[in-house]
Amino acid sequence: MSALTCPRPKADWPLRAGVLFSALGLTAGAASAAIIGINNGNPLAAQYYLSQAYGEIKDTTGNNELAGGGRTVNDSVPVGPANESGSLSASGSGLTYNTSATLGGFASATAYASISVTNSVAGFGYNAVASQGSRTQGYFSSPQTPGRVVFNFAISGSQSTPYDLALGRLDFLARTLTPGSSYFDVFGPGALAAVGAGNYSFTYIGSTAGPLDILFYAAAAVVTQNPYGNVPGGVSFTAFADFASTFNLTSIELYEAGGQRITDWTLTDLATNQVVFDQDGRVTAQAPEPTTIALLGLGLAGLGFTRRRRR
Repeated sequence: MSALTCPRPKADWPLRAGVLFSALGLTAGAASAAIIGINNGNPLAAQYYLSQAYGEIKDTTGNNELAGGGRTVNDSVPVGPANESGSLSASGSGLTYNTSATLGGFASATAYASISVTNSVAGFGYNAVASQGSRTQGYFSSPQTPGRVVFNFAISGSQSTPYDLALGRLDFLARTLTPGSSYFDVFGPGALAAVGAGNYSFTYIGSTAGPLDILFYAAAAVVTQNPYGNVPGGVSFTAFADFASTFNLTSIELYEAGGQRITDWTLTDLATNQVVFDQDGRVTAQAPEPTTIALLGLGLAGLGFTRRRRR
């Protein structure tokens, strides 16, 4: 069960969302595979990571790719940055694209996509997409029993296009972990679908006795794609979706079933066995203290001296 806050969608948003899903190569029905990765043999920690970065020119039906480049679809664990750029041509028209996306930590990512079109063909799709996603599990530890968890997000960025869509989009879902569940169905009913810069929230209501399954996907996209496409013929234009500032989980709020705020808790990412959030916000990995570094240096120096003595 979830609740979310986001800007009111335009009346044509379902069509626009369908076009975007098509461009991303994602559909709610397509995500039906079982859990694909287990962390260190722990059945409660199934990981999934996804990156995409590409540009493409599609025909007037939107079904056939006339030219494509740099399509990176990577589900290694974990993925690195997705950076692709290039130039494509079809029927005398040209597309230059630049895309970049990077995971910046637990539920945090950056994404950027831009296109430059010359001598367009009426109704063709000129698209560029950059995205990063992850699925992991998080376990809350607290003296009290949480019954409601609120995840707060901030999206920063801007977009500009004379035709169709340029946007940043965040999809997020937290749910009770069910082994064998679809591995990345973050685009279905009940998930947060946040579009554009702003502050958003997702509320999970239910048991936290076991790990929560946490799915996160961030994308920047420029999509001039039929059936929504309205690019005329013979024009040149540029467009961008610059969300390189961040898609970021900024804070988490825990509440007891009765509504009382819980002020002493931690969230451990089971993929890394690291505490990633607590009541004060995001927890970053601690750098070694100077004393520790100095002791390490002395140890290495002593090892070198011992080796010289043996020689």
